[in-house]
Amino acid sequence: EVKKVEEKNYKAKGIFNNSEDENYKAKEYFNSSREETYKHKETLKRSREEIYKDKKALNSSEEEFNIELNELEAMEFLFSPIKSYFNFNKDTPSFLNSWLPLPLYIDNLDCV
Repeated sequence: EVKKVEEKNYKAKGIFNNSEDENYKAKEYFNSSREETYKHKETLKRSREEIYKDKKALNSSEEEFNIELNELEAMEFLFSPIKSYFNFNKDTPSFLNSWLPLPLYIDNLDCV
């Protein structure tokens, strides 16, 4: 009877070892799926670079500034309705002038 119990224990341990192997296989699969995700991200990054390669960037320009403002003047220009009209520059692109002044508060009733 003792031998049979020991054999059952060994068999149970063997099953446990097999289940560990399955766990390792699952972990390997999980790691490989992560690698696939990173490869996919790299592909996306490359495709974005390809898309933006020929487009002009808004954050860089070789032209001179239309206006130069310190921090306080910039806040007044962007958020004060009266100051933006005083500082209005006809050489500033019209789409920019149409966005100024920026609203500091938007009511929830507007559903924005």
